[in-house]
Amino acid sequence: MFLDDAEGAFTPSMRQRIALDELYAKALRRVRSLQDVVGPPRPLPVACPFALDALLAGDVKALGAELDNSSPPRAVNPEDVP
Repeated sequence: MFLDDAEGAFTPSMRQRIALDELYAKALRRVRSLQDVVGPPRPLPVACPFALDALLAGDVKALGAELDNSSPPRAVNPEDVP
């Protein structure tokens, strides 16, 4: 799984070079491209709602709960991301 690989490859010196918002925007575009295959996605936050440490922890259930608890005004349909 990607999260497992990321945690194993991560070093503390990488923290300052990781642009979560850019990576998240790229991920939203990928989700949008998959909608024809898996159906329309649920609305997702505009900005990355996760801290780097939470992503590296690899707890997918906790990440999902964090998404479920994000406030609706911040949500965007991935179709609307350029």
